[in-house]
Amino acid sequence: ALFSLKAQTINDPRLRRVIQQSGVDKRTLNKIIKNEKEISASLNQQPAQMNNENSNVDLKLIENAVKLNESVNDNIKSDSSNINLNPETIQKIVDVKSSEVENVLTDIQDSQNYFGYDIFKSNPELFQNSIDLSVDPNYVVGPGDEVIIMLWGETELNQSYLVTRDGYLFIPNVGQVFVNGLNLEKLEKKLFRFLKKVYSSLDSSNGVAKTFFDVSLGSVSLKPLRVFVLGDVLNPGAYKMKSSTTLFSSLFYFGGPSKNGSMRNIKLIRNGKQKAEIDFYDFLLSGKKPKDFRLQREDIIFIPQRSKTVSVSGEIHRSKIFELKDSEGFLDLIKMAGGLKATTYTKRAQIERILPPDQRLLQGIDKTKIDVDISDVLSGKNNIEIIDGDKIVFFPIIGKEGNVVEIIGAVKRPGKYDLKSGFSFTDLLKKADGLKPTAYLDRAVLIRTNDFNTLDQSYIDINLELALKNDLNHDVKLKSGDQIQILDFSSMRFTDKVSIRGHVERPRSLLYRKGMRVIDLILSGGGFENDKHLKNTYFGKAELYKKNENGDIDDIIEFRLDSVLVGQGIADEQLEMGDEIRIYSIKDIREVLPANVEIRGFVKRPGIYPIVDGITTLRELLFRAGGPQDKLHLNKTYYNRADLIRFEDDLYTKEILKFKMADVLDTTKNINPILKIGDEIVIYSIDIFENNKTVTIRGDVVNPGNYELKTNMVINDLILEAGGVPSFISKYKVEIASFDEKAGDNFSNIREFYLENGPQTYDVKQSFKKSYDSQKLLSPNDIITVIKDPNTFESKTVTISGSVHYPGTYEIKHREELVTDIIQRAGGITIDAYPSASSLTRNNENVRLSFKQILRNPRSKKNFSVQDGDSIIIGKKLNIVTIEGAVNSPGNYQYIKGLRLNDYVDMAGGYTNEARRFATYVSNLDGSSEKVNLLSFSPVVTDGARIIVPTKLEVEPFSMTEYVTNLTQIYSDLTQSDLMLLLATRN
Repeated sequence: ALFSLKAQTINDPRLRRVIQQSGVDKRTLNKIIKNEKEISASLNQQPAQMNNENSNVDLKLIENAVKLNESVNDNIKSDSSNINLNPETIQKIVDVKSSEVENVLTDIQDSQNYFGYDIFKSNPELFQNSIDLSVDPNYVVGPGDEVIIMLWGETELNQSYLVTRDGYLFIPNVGQVFVNGLNLEKLEKKLFRFLKKVYSSLDSSNGVAKTFFDVSLGSVSLKPLRVFVLGDVLNPGAYKMKSSTTLFSSLFYFGGPSKNGSMRNIKLIRNGKQKAEIDFYDFLLSGKKPKDFRLQREDIIFIPQRSKTVSVSGEIHRSKIFELKDSEGFLDLIKMAGGLKATTYTKRAQIERILPPDQRLLQGIDKTKIDVDISDVLSGKNNIEIIDGDKIVFFPIIGKEGNVVEIIGAVKRPGKYDLKSGFSFTDLLKKADGLKPTAYLDRAVLIRTNDFNTLDQSYIDINLELALKNDLNHDVKLKSGDQIQILDFSSMRFTDKVSIRGHVERPRSLLYRKGMRVIDLILSGGGFENDKHLKNTYFGKAELYKKNENGDIDDIIEFRLDSVLVGQGIADEQLEMGDEIRIYSIKDIREVLPANVEIRGFVKRPGIYPIVDGITTLRELLFRAGGPQDKLHLNKTYYNRADLIRFEDDLYTKEILKFKMADVLDTTKNINPILKIGDEIVIYSIDIFENNKTVTIRGDVVNPGNYELKTNMVINDLILEAGGVPSFISKYKVEIASFDEKAGDNFSNIREFYLENGPQTYDVKQSFKKSYDSQKLLSPNDIITVIKDPNTFESKTVTISGSVHYPGTYEIKHREELVTDIIQRAGGITIDAYPSASSLTRNNENVRLSFKQILRNPRSKKNFSVQDGDSIIIGKKLNIVTIEGAVNSPGNYQYIKGLRLNDYVDMAGGYTNEARRFATYVSNLDGSSEKVNLLSFSPVVTDGARIIVPTKLEVEPFSMTEYVTNLTQIYSDLTQSDLMLLLATRN
């Protein structure tokens, strides 16, 4: 979660003050706490997802949460000891990486600030043509394309052919024709040359052509285009796009240009030459799609770097960052930004400019500001040149209200009123229908603006009771712009004073005056010009108490007194009625400090220790913290440096006193200082000055990683320390790569070993002797790789579900285990199983397999070996047959065993007039199909099958001419074959 703020934590006045400093109001705070989980989930998303309209939490709430978190982080890190939170809550708050969250939000904000870039978050399908256009004449034919040849007239032919993997079309009576790489025009010419050799009526050279010819591409040809995207884009690379994709719509496939990419100069490169370029601003600013170009295979879309970049802000319709062409100036920029607002001040705009490098050297400055008269630009008198990096600010008009006074607070009708001649305070009260019963009669405040240009104001106290008695000193004459504040008694009843307490010469309470500041109240206490008083003053901390109407402390604001005395910090913060400031002396703070000292670093028992009997020496603390008695610990202790950190006399700055551990531990030397309250001792280890020797093991071990190298350590020792090799691996290979600094960046030696997995035994007598195989010895920085034998059989599983007795996941026993073996292990199929509706899925793709045949004969060659991750689903009987197409009542019908295709067509009301009966076919669940023909006019229909009846428009009409021509050709071929056999026999 972002942070955890519990109810008791929020009630802490110090933390409430931190929350107030963040600028987050109570209502937003409650929403943040209520939506804590949703905010945390949103922060784990990508920027585009966070900014999505369907996001669970709006972006503004996330921004407020980050702002609040930063405020808490900043204050907790500096003041955690003074905030009454439990340690776990403090740690949760401090550990939040708000900078990472801010980076995500900054990316989103950037995409919104740059004009036009956020449009590319849309779905690319939305910008496709609603209906695919005809195939581009320049479309290049390749393998897999569908070519449709149509002849009409004396000869009729309508047949589609697929281009083979080698780029050929096979056309009966014509043979193979190589078509790979041809566009439609060249394809048509080439096929015409071949076909007119077979169909003489195509050739117009013998007279008027009696047969006509056309070539087109079928729907199979509309396969995706591969297009390369390069330049300043978020994800450069190759993309597959629809064949109808244009240069314009392709931008939405790859998310458009990156923040640094150009929107004004998007290039299309084809065959190594620039084919076109578009300016996307044309679409964004006018709503008209720019001149567009259909993409072809292997096209390159190149996004160059942004050109002139200019920022616009202030009183203008689009406060964005725009990209300008070299020829565009100030007037063009105003048009791009949507024009000026009605409230824009037209006599002045300001350009903040970073000077070009040559001008910086010449003028000796880096930046400058230029004022522009917008009215001159709009009238055409001057079109200011804009350069890269300019920031332009448009200012609002100052809305001055004349002859108006205002009254607010405890009156019946607060608001603004027009100022009459000789209008007084009591006249305004009458216009406001008088006072409320709760009005505070001792005091009202008149705020008068002396100068509307500088907004200089003065405050005039008015006694309401005297003003109502027509006392001219309080019933003052009003001026234009005056504001009257009538105070409410309920808000004044607890106090109308402010006070200062503590280490000042004159602790006192003063009558509250609006506009009083913190520095005013502190100086009223006196003593800050007295050197003796100042010497005893604690400057590191003072407190401002905020009280509610019951006199209870609502909040405590801590501040540094020395900062306020020089006019910084909260010196100019406005006071409120009831505020109290408390100043401390050094003696006050000294009495607060606990009588403890702290020791940390390389000691056995670091922590905070009390000072015993008023005196504790450094050597005594070292022994209490442990270590000097432990020789192993002492061997790793750094003797030449340790630190004593101690408060100076002002109790808020510290100094470091260095000493040698060896001198303190040497009892013959008189170096054993007495510790003071608040002292901190830091001890160091020699490890921080020495590099540990390590080796790395990776591959097929239980715990790969880096390990400390021990003396005489061999490969078997390291494998054992790394958790060993998994038990299912019987044999494995080990490679040791040793590094030698003299050999440069290369490994100087690589050793190989072949080992068997199993427990290792040792001779007890030799177990503590240095006996080892020198070839297996390890050196610092060695990299050891453990590789299992490829013949090792690992645990592999297959899942079976559906109509079997024991569905579940089964271990594969051996590499040759079949589908039927798994079905048998699952208890066989149930009575309602339907093999034809079963399937085998591998790598999320369906494998065509006849379950009916392999269950009938498991030894069939069509049986299938299972692999790890396979999924077998045994389907159930559906008892449904579906009829589609040109029948009078298409739909689902009950399956009845033994019924034929014609029976189901009759159930569906028979064929329509548009039906092509002899093109009707049955599609079975196992993927097979049966077509109606002269031999099997009405095949038997199986359970779950689909009967499809095409229309005449969908099927090529039967051509008797073509039929007779084909029969003649077949007869001719057979006769020729018989003749060749006869000649061969005679020879």
